[in-house]
Amino acid sequence: MKKTNTKKISVIIPAYNAEPYIEKCLNSLIAQTEPNFEAIIIDDGSADNTFEICKKYAAQDARFKVIKQSNGGVSAARNSGLDIAGGEFITFVDSDDYVAPDYLQVLLQGYSGGEFDIAMCGYVLELDKSGELYRVTGNAEELTQTEILNRMFVPLNRSWGGFLVNKLFKAEIIKKNHIRLNPEYKLFEDIVFNYEYIKSVKRGSYTPAPAYYYVTRKNSAVCTSEATVSNANKWLNSLKAFDFVMEDAKDTYPQFCKILSIMKVMFSATALRIAAKSGLKATPRYKELRRYIIKNLGSFLASKNIRLKKKIGCILTLIMPKTAFKLWAEGS
Repeated sequence: MKKTNTKKISVIIPAYNAEPYIEKCLNSLIAQTEPNFEAIIIDDGSADNTFEICKKYAAQDARFKVIKQSNGGVSAARNSGLDIAGGEFITFVDSDDYVAPDYLQVLLQGYSGGEFDIAMCGYVLELDKSGELYRVTGNAEELTQTEILNRMFVPLNRSWGGFLVNKLFKAEIIKKNHIRLNPEYKLFEDIVFNYEYIKSVKRGSYTPAPAYYYVTRKNSAVCTSEATVSNANKWLNSLKAFDFVMEDAKDTYPQFCKILSIMKVMFSATALRIAAKSGLKATPRYKELRRYIIKNLGSFLASKNIRLKKKIGCILTLIMPKTAFKLWAEGS
């Protein structure tokens, strides 16, 4: 006889103009093998039929709740979900993604092997037009706090990633430490949230089952092919999230800071390509990030976790950023 889970999971789903794909996301939650959950959908001021679609699901299934608020960005939407979440566990699902039928079960089972404070699982990266790009699996592991941090942002081994999805958090840790997302960061806000959370844990688990489907789209928040002033400023300003974390972690987690500094070089190069193409080369922030890349270029080029394509892209960005944008816009 299957043991019934008595601890509810709160699934927080921020949604903005998600009409084309939100039904696939919500249907994947309805199909869950773990039934004890609540799905909290925060409509962040959508101008399409997202809210009406979500209301239909809420009317048909009592586990679904939908709230409409003025547009404040994905962080504000997630924070609204956290404010009303009633589950012992919290997970995040993006409205343009979807999950395997055993997603919640896989994450919950990650807590069954010991005294863990976070459970993570594998995932599949999909391109919306061409299908699966890669999947992250590996081996089941039990990890210390430092191991989780040091491997979270290493891109080459593609472990559990620094994003909020594919993870199950304890609500009591979030509440006790007043952890929220910072709406100031339009990108990389998940880095700060994860860091603040993991500072408060001792051990975690990783299950290799690729139960989360992460779908990248051309109009996503991390779009690297949109050369507009708005997108450029979003990239330039959001990199301050790295500075915040590195300043806080420099004494306690030095290896983690070294990894983050290398990642900041990589993402700074992306930001500079977009900014140069958008006509922002003369801005102080552009010059500041360019100096950062030059200062840390040696460590970046020496890293075994960075692909050769990324290294070439970074060097070309320093020399001919607009040309680099044309070559790397779709995959930077």
